[in-house]
Amino acid sequence: MVADVNQTGYYSILRYRRDVARDEAKNLAVLLVTEDGSAGGFKSAPVSTISKVLRQQGLLDSLLDGLRRQFSGELKPTLADLEKMHEQLDRSIVVTEPRRTAVPDEARTLSALYRAYVAPMARGGGYLTKATVLNRVSEVFGLQGLRYEREKHIDDFRFDLVLEDQPSHPTVAEVLSFATPAHDWMPVEHDAGYFLYALQKLDLPGFAVVQAPSPKSLQSAFEAHERVHHLFDEAHLRVLRPSELPDALPAIIG
Repeated sequence: MVADVNQTGYYSILRYRRDVARDEAKNLAVLLVTEDGSAGGFKSAPVSTISKVLRQQGLLDSLLDGLRRQFSGELKPTLADLEKMHEQLDRSIVVTEPRRTAVPDEARTLSALYRAYVAPMARGGGYLTKATVLNRVSEVFGLQGLRYEREKHIDDFRFDLVLEDQPSHPTVAEVLSFATPAHDWMPVEHDAGYFLYALQKLDLPGFAVVQAPSPKSLQSAFEAHERVHHLFDEAHLRVLRPSELPDALPAIIG
């Protein structure tokens, strides 16, 4: 279905927290609605990518199937329904606060939201390159209506991402990934130090999006990841996992 080019939609992310106390969550699905329920959609990740425990997979499957049925009818959930889910689901299963998005095409918008927030990023045997993570971060910025540029120079310094919400004093971001089969992590550590130096010299607000090592990563990746985190912590730099970005962006950009 192709929506009116001017139609406004609202989306939330369905999240699963295995440990509520630690607040570590995985994104399960994206829910897209319109205010009156005339359009919308639901797209979920394979349950096997969320949990390896069969009992948990069964519970999650039942939840996702129920939501899928709600979105399969002619009249779909409304914005009010989505807000109610957000208010009621706040423990192991969480529905994030609805956010506005343009819906020029329902299927394409749903697919873009899914790729940005839910789709498993593992490629090439489970490794995630910096380019893969950077693409996802860029897509999140775009879906939230932010103006940004990739690989932009400010004075003599190059930044992975520049958010142009305040052109005279933009927010800049560095993207790093330790989930690759690399043996030599000096270039990544150099990038981290370069970013901190550039922030200090230009006096710009900034943050880092860091993909942690995967289970297949070498021990050297874990050691380098720890060193870079230590550097960022000492500099009081905000560091986010890719999955944390959608919820954290509003506070970052003010």
